[in-house]
This record gives sequence, C-alpha cells and structure tokens, in this order.
Amino acid sequence: MAAPKHVAKKLREMLGNEAGESMVEWLDERDTHYDELRWETRAEFAAVRQQIGVLREEMHAGFAAAETRVTALESKMTQGFAAAETRATGLESKMAQGFAAMEVKIAQRNAELMKWALGFWIASLLGVVGALAALIRVPR
Repeated sequence: MAAPKHVAKKLREMLGNEAGESMVEWLDERDTHYDELRWETRAEFAAVRQQIGVLREEMHAGFAAAETRVTALESKMTQGFAAAETRATGLESKMAQGFAAMEVKIAQRNAELMKWALGFWIASLLGVVGALAALIRVPR
C-alpha cells in the first residue's frame, strides 16, 4: 500500500525531494513488509487451525476407543461380580446347611449328655437310698 499522495507531497516539501522520496520509499517498503507479515501470519494461523482440527479428530477417535475399552471392561467387571455373587450365594447356602447340621449334632450331644446325667443321678439316688435303708435295718 503506497503512501497517500498528500503525505508524500508534504514529506518532499518538508525534507526535500531526495529525502522525502527516500522516506516515501521507506514507508512503502514498511507497508509492503507489514502486508507480507500479515499474509504469513494468516497462513500460519490457518496451518495452526488445521493442525488443531486434526488433533481434535485424533482426540475424538482416541476418546471413542477409550470409551469402547471402558465399556468392555465394565461389562467384564459386571460379569465377574455376578459370578462372584453366585459363588457367594452358593457358599452361603453350603454354610447354612453346615451350621444346621452342627446344630443338630450339638442338640443330639446335649440329649445324650442329659441321658447320662439323669442315669448317674438316678444311680446316685439309688445308692443313697440303699445306704439309708441299710442303716435303718441295722440293729441298734
């Protein structure tokens, strides 16, 4: 973009023809340089935007793959927990059966001990009654 004519004219009047012309050329070079920088910057931004777009697509693909793996892992975990729950339920029923069997055995053992205790008590009572009877019959 060239310097406006009235600016170029004013520079030539103030600085002289040669210095004014140099200043106008310098301003024109600066404008050209700034235009080139502007286009380069726009091209760089376009390239960066494109790279960001590619990165976004890669991230979406990566997140989709990760989500698929997490879903598969969640499914496996659910199956594993279901299997563990089934085994725990089976173990719980076996333990309940075992405890019931132990309670029956303990009840049988208590009944047997009560029989023996009653038998010893009756034998002891008969022994005491017999001893008393023998003492009563003994002549005085």
